[in-house]
Amino acid sequence: MQTLKTTIPIPEHLVVIDKVEYEELQANTLLGKYITLQDLVEHTGKSKPWLDEHILSHPRRMKEIEDFTHFPQSRGDKWAFKAKEMYQYLDKNFLDILGR
Repeated sequence: MQTLKTTIPIPEHLVVIDKVEYEELQANTLLGKYITLQDLVEHTGKSKPWLDEHILSHPRRMKEIEDFTHFPQSRGDKWAFKAKEMYQYLDKNFLDILGR
């Protein structure tokens, strides 16, 4: 077997890391982050009324998201969601939410 040794210059503003470490960092970017209902609208491309009808006021789904959702308790209170868990829920339940 032949081998070739070479040197590749890496600019100072870049860092080389292991692929597994990179994937772990990517997976943790949402850890501890909260999102609003408006963030959810922008992320899904669905309207607030649509999200309300299909997820937020849907009896079964309300139960499924309660562990990572702050439901408004009074006038002026706002929705809040744990980002990572909500995005995972949307991804896992994509077809069911869309009614397919």
